[in-house]
Parts: sequence; structure tokens; C-alpha cells
Amino acid sequence: MLGAYLRARFPLRIFGFAAIGIAAAARWASTAPPASAALVGATALSVLLLLQFRLWDDIEDRDHDRTAHPERVLVRTPAAPYRRALMYVALTNVAICGVAGSTAAIEIVFLDLGFYAAYRRIRRYVPDAMWRFSILLIKYPAFVVVVATVLGVPQGGRLSAAAMAAYATACVYEALHGRRHVAGVTS
Repeated sequence: MLGAYLRARFPLRIFGFAAIGIAAAARWASTAPPASAALVGATALSVLLLLQFRLWDDIEDRDHDRTAHPERVLVRTPAAPYRRALMYVALTNVAICGVAGSTAAIEIVFLDLGFYAAYRRIRRYVPDAMWRFSILLIKYPAFVVVVATVLGVPQGGRLSAAAMAAYATACVYEALHGRRHVAGVTS
């Protein structure tokens, strides 16, 4: 069940590249020495952050997706295994950030709380296009901040530039992806 979900909703041809991009942007923004082990760890954390928030978004949109995307695995199966997977991934992310001995664990907890509040308090009042093309994409620059903090003390100007680049890239991808769905092409 989770394997089918991952194949359908978390393809590595998309999210692998996104994770590498987040890790590279974070590395560029941090003061960390260029160590391959650190970059592998940063990429792994990026993958897990992407997975956590993808799962979270799909769980939150489950009712909407029942009518808009009835073919999706998550709407055709019980939600409990996905909620457990989300909890495990979220706790793993906090643990990774905590082990790094930086403020990244605090950052990710605030990121989680912020998105929880956004889903619970803001989502129902925001038009879908605004949610999808602006608010939801804020997570990508936040991922760059968290990963850069795990790698080392980020440089302010570089961190801002890297976060803006991540947001712009996510916006472009989402716009192109949205256009493909409108044309009837799915991924």
C-alpha cells in the first residue's frame, strides 16, 4: 500500500532532483566544509522533508481528492497507515535535526506548527489556486533553511538567495505541472 503510494505520489525522478536541489542550495548557503558525507546526509534529510510534507498534504486533501482524484491510492485505502508513516517520518526529521546539534530541530518544529495552523486555520478560506501556487510552496524555502542550518551556520544573504531560488523553482514547476494537468497529461 505505501509502496504504491510512493510510486504514484512520490516519484524519485521528480523528488530526487528536488532533494538534490534543496541540499545543493542549503550547502551553498551554509558555512559547512564541502564534505561528501554531509551532502549525502543533507540530501537524505531533504528527501525525508519532501516525503513528510507530501504525505501531510495528501492526507489533508483526502476528502477533496476523493472526488477530484478518485484513482489515488490514499483515497481508496484506510488513512491510518499513512498517518503512522507521516508521524514516523516527522519524528525522524526532528531527530536528524536534533542530532545535528543545531537550531534546525526548533526550526522544523516551528515549520510543522506553522503548516499545521495553515492547514487547520487558513486552508478553508483560501482559494485553491492561491493555496497551491503560493502558500503551499513556502515549504521549499523553509526546507533550504532547515537543511542549511543542519549543515552549518548559514550565511544570511546567501540563505535568502537560496530560499528565494527554491521558492521560484517550485513556483515554475507547479505552474508547468498545472498546465500539463489542464492539457490532460498527468504525472
